Amino acid sequence: MAVVTELFCEPGAYENILRRAAFSVSPHVEFAPYVGIAEGITRESVARHFTACGVTITAADNELGPWAQTRRALL
Repeated sequence: MAVVTELFCEPGAYENILRRAAFSVSPHVEFAPYVGIAEGITRESVARHFTACGVTITAADNELGPWAQTRRALL
């Protein structure tokens, strides 16, 4: 969860990864659990997962960014 929080706390980080890695956001919002080895989680793998779930840059900025900042403040 720390990598998710870090990614969305930093304004523009999700967008930058999507553009740099040429990830396309799924047109269908369909959340799913992340499947992977905890030690191998990177910002890029988290971004890839969220794009597959249909999380747009706008949703990341408007919803996940504030959530991540609140979560970080509580830790």
